[in-house]
This record gives sequence, structure tokens and C-alpha cells, in this order.
Amino acid sequence: MIRIGRIMEKYSSLAGQDEFKLEPDLRQEGKVAGIKLDDHKRKSCRAEYPGCYVIETNNCDLGAQQIWDFYLKLSEVEAAFRAMKSELGTRPIFHRTDSRIEAHLFYSVLAYAILKSIVYKLNQSNYHASWTTIKKRVETHMRATMIFNDSKGFRIHIRQTGLPEAKAAQIYTLLNVKVRKNQVISKHRV
Repeated sequence: MIRIGRIMEKYSSLAGQDEFKLEPDLRQEGKVAGIKLDDHKRKSCRAEYPGCYVIETNNCDLGAQQIWDFYLKLSEVEAAFRAMKSELGTRPIFHRTDSRIEAHLFYSVLAYAILKSIVYKLNQSNYHASWTTIKKRVETHMRATMIFNDSKGFRIHIRQTGLPEAKAAQIYTLLNVKVRKNQVISKHRV
């Protein structure tokens, strides 16, 4: 029985279509003489609609378009949180106190709100792109910082901002972000 359960668990998409019946051994009590596979010939969603994607819901008040829109929003939120977890370093969480966990969650939600406002403002300007596409277009814009000590005992910080490429510049323009190539130099005694 344990092995059959494991097989059904491993091949769960097929297990629902068939039923395993154990044939008891009449000579030895508690033993199994054989296994009979009963094919129900039922049509599952996968068999009935091969290659189609099925979305199930228990909310009967929604129309097909509303269900699809909710699904797309869910996919968008999941993609955004995946991006935040990897690029913004919001994962993994190793906090132990409630206040730190709440602060971490607050910053994650704040980052998501900023991300959504950027996408929303670009959509209002008739620039339709996913967060992943936007990020790829602006990630080429760089700012370099050099820190070194000179021979006179000063620590020098030089920050140089490069000019954005055309696609990044277009996004900055639509968001009303002013970008200039500039250089900031500061000098401090070590």
C-alpha cells in the first residue's frame, strides 16, 4: 500500500484517472495477491482541453474577463515581488523581533508601491512595458564612485554619473526625472 501511495503521489496527474484495487490473497490473511488497475475513462480538464490553460475560481459572481484580469494582476504582483526579492535583497528574512520583521515588510511593500507608481505613470504616458523590461532598459545607466587616499593625507571621493542610453533617457523623460552627467568631488583629511 505504501508503494502504491508513493506512485500515486509521484504521478498525481495520472493517479486521478485510475483506481488501484488490491486483490487479497485467500491463502494468507493480510497479504495481497495482486493489484488491479481500474481505468475510469473519465475526462479530466487536461484530457478535455489539451494544451489549454484552465483557471478555476469559487467566486461565481465574476465574469470571464474579470477572472482573467484578476489572474493577470496576480501574475504581475508575483513577478514584482520576485524582482524585489532578488534585486532589492528583501529575501531571505533573518529577523527575530516583530518590529524588525514589520519594518522589513514595510520596506518591501513601499518598494512595490514605488514600482507600481512608476509603471502606472509610464502607462499614463502611453509607454506600456513590464517592470522587467523597464528595469532592463535603465540598468545600463551607471554611476561610478572612486575613493582613494592621496600622498598628502586626504581621502578623495569622486562620483561620476554617466549619460543614459536612448531607451533609458526616454523613460526618465516620461517620469520627469532630470538626469545630467555630473561629477562630484569631495576631499577629507584622513
